[in-house]
Amino acid sequence: MMKLERRSVVGRFALLVLILIPFVYFVSISNARSSVEPNQYTAIDTVKSIKDQLYEKLSLQDPLLPEDVFNTAYTGFKNMKFEQALDSNAAILTVVDMSQSSNKKRMWIIDVFREEIILNTYVAHGRNSGNEFAKQHSNQLNSYQSSPGFYKTANTYHGKHGLSLRLEGLDTLYNDLAMQRAIVLHGADYVNEDFIKQHSRLGRSLGCPAVPQKDRTLIIETIKDGTCLYIHFDDPQYLADSRWLKNRVEEKDYSKIAGLEAISKQKNYWKDQVDFPVTSDSISENTF
Repeated sequence: MMKLERRSVVGRFALLVLILIPFVYFVSISNARSSVEPNQYTAIDTVKSIKDQLYEKLSLQDPLLPEDVFNTAYTGFKNMKFEQALDSNAAILTVVDMSQSSNKKRMWIIDVFREEIILNTYVAHGRNSGNEFAKQHSNQLNSYQSSPGFYKTANTYHGKHGLSLRLEGLDTLYNDLAMQRAIVLHGADYVNEDFIKQHSRLGRSLGCPAVPQKDRTLIIETIKDGTCLYIHFDDPQYLADSRWLKNRVEEKDYSKIAGLEAISKQKNYWKDQVDFPVTSDSISENTF
């Protein structure tokens, strides 16, 4: 009788073990899957455009850099490189925001490769474009107005303003007469804070983007010989017409994709293990 009862207890224990083994296995597999399965938004969140990443870094250096203007400038910059209007190794992007007051430092020289703002300074607009604000622009000879759009910097020369930089306008009907109009980047005595204090605005040029004399050499030596200069006006018509803004280049940062793929492989691995029981042949120490 005692033997019979003992066998009954052993039998019930064995049955319990047989019931628990699949349950424990399933729980362990589920926990392992959850530990490696990425959040459903991870892939989307980590793949951020290079443009957005660059702006985030630049805005930490100068929060006054306008994001919309930078985005427009960067799009044209990339399209110019894509169409070989700029050398593929061109790293300098100069942004001028003429929609801001001339009393503000509205020129930014950016090293795209190093992800840094080299200089932020004042820049004058043409005298017939407006007083403190540049409200009008023109591509016509003797208009004495500034011209919007994308330029490619050319060679330097010494003229009546000293060291100066020729500019090639690349937007048809908006700035492509820059060479004929002698629109150049040069230094000027009327571009400084003292002039602003005396006249409540910055001085004005005959249409050239004039910069402070103290910054002239640094600016010209940095951006000369084939870099991109973008002069921004709040003009929807220009933004719609510019060939450099037609096909918007959108880059993605795939630097983290390799890690995501590894996670995905782990996810599929654990899925397979649930669908197909683990055997001594299905796992080896080389699997991990």
